[in-house]
Amino acid sequence: MNTKGRAKFYRSKRFWVIAVVAAGVVVLGQGAFLSFAARQLVEVALARQGLAFQATSLRAGAFAPVVIEDITIRPSQPDVGGALVNAARVEVLWNGLGSLFSGRENWIRSLSVDGMNVLLDSQRLDIAASRSEVGLVDAASLIGLFAPGGAWPDVIEIRSGRGEILGENFRHVFEGVNLLLNSQAHGRLRVETVSVQVGAFNKVFGPFSAPTTWDRGDASLAGLDLLPGVTLTDMSLRPGTRSGPSLSFSARVFGGGLRGDVSLAKGARGRAWDIAVFGSNIAMDGIPALFDLPGQARGTLVEGRFTFRGDTARPADAEASLRVLAKDFRWNERGWDSLEIGASLIHRRLLVSNFDLRQKENKVTVNGEISLAEGWSKISESPFLANVRANIQELDSLAGLLGGSLGKASGQLTAEGSLSGRPGSLDGFLGIRGSGIVYHAIPVERMNLEILFRKKQVDLVRCEMVSGQDTLHAKGTVALAAPHDYSAELRANLQEAATYVRPFYSEGEGAVSGGAMGIEWKGQGMSGAHSGEFTVELSKFASSLTPAGLTGRFAGTYSPENLYFSDLDLENGTMHLRTRANFSASGLTFEGVELTLASKPLLSGSAFLPVDAFAIARGADWKAAVLKSNNMYFQANTPAEIDLRDLLRLAGQDLPLVGSFKVQLEGSGPPSKPHISAQIKGRAVAFGGADVPSSAVAIDLKTKAGAAVLDGRIESGGMAPAILKASFPLGLYQAADGALRWIDTQAPFDAALEMPRLDLALARPILPFLKRLRGEISGHVKVTNTIETPTITGEAEVRSVSFGFDGLASGVERLHGKIAVADGLFRFQNIEGTVCKGRFAMEGGCEFLEPWKPKWNLTWLMDQVPLASHSAVSLLATGTLQASGDSTSGILSGALGFEGSSVRGIFSLKPLLSQKSVSVPDFRATAGILSNLTPSTDWLLDVKIDGESGVEVLGGRFSAFLMPDLRLLGTSGQPLPVGRISLVNLDASGFFIDSGALYFLPDQPWNPFLLVEAEGWFANQSIRAFAFGPLSECKWILSTAEGFHETPHGAFLAVDRGLASIAIEGMPPVDKNLYEASAGGPQFPVGSYLDADSLWRHGIKFGESMDSAPGSGIFAMDSFRSGFEWRLVPGL
Repeated sequence: MNTKGRAKFYRSKRFWVIAVVAAGVVVLGQGAFLSFAARQLVEVALARQGLAFQATSLRAGAFAPVVIEDITIRPSQPDVGGALVNAARVEVLWNGLGSLFSGRENWIRSLSVDGMNVLLDSQRLDIAASRSEVGLVDAASLIGLFAPGGAWPDVIEIRSGRGEILGENFRHVFEGVNLLLNSQAHGRLRVETVSVQVGAFNKVFGPFSAPTTWDRGDASLAGLDLLPGVTLTDMSLRPGTRSGPSLSFSARVFGGGLRGDVSLAKGARGRAWDIAVFGSNIAMDGIPALFDLPGQARGTLVEGRFTFRGDTARPADAEASLRVLAKDFRWNERGWDSLEIGASLIHRRLLVSNFDLRQKENKVTVNGEISLAEGWSKISESPFLANVRANIQELDSLAGLLGGSLGKASGQLTAEGSLSGRPGSLDGFLGIRGSGIVYHAIPVERMNLEILFRKKQVDLVRCEMVSGQDTLHAKGTVALAAPHDYSAELRANLQEAATYVRPFYSEGEGAVSGGAMGIEWKGQGMSGAHSGEFTVELSKFASSLTPAGLTGRFAGTYSPENLYFSDLDLENGTMHLRTRANFSASGLTFEGVELTLASKPLLSGSAFLPVDAFAIARGADWKAAVLKSNNMYFQANTPAEIDLRDLLRLAGQDLPLVGSFKVQLEGSGPPSKPHISAQIKGRAVAFGGADVPSSAVAIDLKTKAGAAVLDGRIESGGMAPAILKASFPLGLYQAADGALRWIDTQAPFDAALEMPRLDLALARPILPFLKRLRGEISGHVKVTNTIETPTITGEAEVRSVSFGFDGLASGVERLHGKIAVADGLFRFQNIEGTVCKGRFAMEGGCEFLEPWKPKWNLTWLMDQVPLASHSAVSLLATGTLQASGDSTSGILSGALGFEGSSVRGIFSLKPLLSQKSVSVPDFRATAGILSNLTPSTDWLLDVKIDGESGVEVLGGRFSAFLMPDLRLLGTSGQPLPVGRISLVNLDASGFFIDSGALYFLPDQPWNPFLLVEAEGWFANQSIRAFAFGPLSECKWILSTAEGFHETPHGAFLAVDRGLASIAIEGMPPVDKNLYEASAGGPQFPVGSYLDADSLWRHGIKFGESMDSAPGSGIFAMDSFRSGFEWRLVPGL
């Protein structure tokens, strides 16, 4: 087409049709194209940062804003964490086509974000590929969301945002974040709450609000009140997506100043932090309230400075410095006068130039350095140098600062030392001197400690402690490397050993309570293998194992194979027990056993027992430590009688056992089938106190090939002897269940006991719950078959038996009756006795349907048995109780009444009107007697407490009857009373109770609810009284019968937990202004103040017709005086 043809075409209608169509296509298609292009651009840009982008909708157009909805930005790799961003809606508004020609920084007019939620996990900030940039690219990536293409909007607005930062031991949450940044006007930052959680600390702060300014990449705010006393005066943030963000701030903190600069920039080795923070004259007073810490603090941070330059992922390569100067610091009376710290990190070398602590007369100085050539992870293995010097004149002040167990020390101490090297190879020294030291109540008058470090060895050159006559000296050497070869020696002389043991171990088995101790020890060895020699001397050494005090000498040697006592000597006056002993894995050997009294031989013997002593030391059961295949032997002979009391004292025991004995003892053979011959004869033997009759005892035991025959005889003065004969298996064997036993419970067993007449006081050791047991028993019993399934037959009669029993007001007297046993059934026949003037009887039996599993069926009949009996109370029980069950479960049921019981005394309102809580009668202790009537505290209870005739209460002008109607339920160990005790015919010197009761309710079974209504005459007025509430906090209300509002000049008394108010006719008038309005009703100023002393000295004049002199009136005046505080107040 020639030139003329083309010109004609452009002027034709077809050209314009095509042009319009083309323009329409562009206009209609640009939205979809730009939306697609924008999505691809965002996805590619974020993918370069290791992030994945998702959105349900992204709309863009040449003449419309970019709108993105339901946005999620997360790490592209599913196993990588770090940052997570969600937003409900993002809108980007363009400035128009003209901005394309004025530079890309002018492209965007505004960016708004709704419902933005940002999560940063500092433990997994690994979005970027290289660990050298951990956490750095992430910050720029998130900030870059607000500057697409590097163009900062004129306006940035975040609505309803939320942020969360997680760390290894912290979590911070920002709720309700609303931010407006506008380059043309002031904006504002609002945050509803900030939750700070660091370790156990958790606190919520807010709300916060502050004005903001914005200048295309530079944001700032001012005047943000963070906390009381903490104000962020100015803060500037420059995101800087290319060079990295920077932050500057200044703040007023508790009267001082704090400023800092933080920036993230590119360096020679990648991106790095540049941090500098400075503080001065910051008061510490507000710190406890800020962090919810107990107590009060004071002091001043005079100067604080911290700088850091480097990569946080490589802190050893960074450069840092720290300086702290704090003065006059106190926290709960702990603190210092000044603390100065200076430290720096450069060229992988951490230097502490000074750590100076001054506290009263105390001064501590520390300095040193440590190499970080191998990084922070190897700091515990790195070479170091440390120097310390301390002059402590008030150790309690420094110890109190350290707290814990060290906080319990006082005295004076000086220390100086220097240590260098690395773990396992050290050079240096440490010297400590102290005087007047007290640690956990342990006194040390002088202390001297010198330690020398020599490469792989530590020498304890000197260790001396002196307190009065108590001394301790030690020295030794130990290798630093495993197995820690050592050699050492110790000498100690303690006149009162309990002083040094009691603060750490004051109770429990082995606790020391007194006595002297001397120790000499030399030892050497390594971990798991020790040997040495020792000498221990004890003088009246009292402990829970030796309550009477042990005196003796123990000398010997030890090694991994044995423990040998070359001299074991126990002493009690002129009595000595001496022997040589060897404990080893093959057995226990005792040689030259000799007991003497004033050099007179009393016993001689020797023994070998095949028991692995080291297995017992490792915690094995002693029977399991017996070497069954090895033979044993033992022999002992007493040429003269041995006093039992002296022998017990020799062993440090104080049991109430007296008498004397002789013994002939021989044994040999394997433990499974021992050959034993033992004859023991005791004379004037008594256990349990001076009122227990002495007895003569003879025991003859012989065993052969695992079978034993026992003949025993016991005879008390004036009574026929009791004879015991038995044959049974004796030898260590392993049962089918694997347990080791000395007696085969399934082997034949035969025993017979004849008791023509025996004193029951001999049974006190096996029946301790029957206190002061006395009486006689006659009878016989025979046991056959096996121990596991015994067959028992026999009978016995008891006469003139007396004993004390918990829960009874007096002891049981004149008890008599018979006990018969046959075919596994014990029957109690005609068992009767008395308690004071009351009588009781018991009948029933105990059946053994299974061996050693008794089933009880007993009945007690009681008639006027006193549960309490003294001048004030006589509580007499009458009724029947039935017990049925076994050793684990059963029921105690029946009914009890208290006919003839009474309570007498001088009664006062003081318990009810006192300002202190009322002491409730111990109903539980009275019911506790029932637990003594059952073999298990888990037995059920169903006991009716009836009282038709009532318990009479008398005292002065007070009289009443208590009518119980209760049922004891629950268990015998935890009885539960349900029901009530009615108060009947109560007359309290003019007040008469119409009705009243104590209600025992399940929720407070031992604190009954009182409900009483009464009426009487007081101060020429008819008074009605009403008491209600738990007995421990009962409330009383007394008012005139006609109503006080109709008789405003009468008498009124209201008592609530001990506060009494009274208004009396005829008192001097009082200004109304003295009284404040009361929610309880109108005020009537009719009286004046009257204290209790005035009341007691002068009495009260109740109008013209009635006087109340001291000690007279409706109640005894001393009851009112001591019962509550009197105050005259307006009537209601």
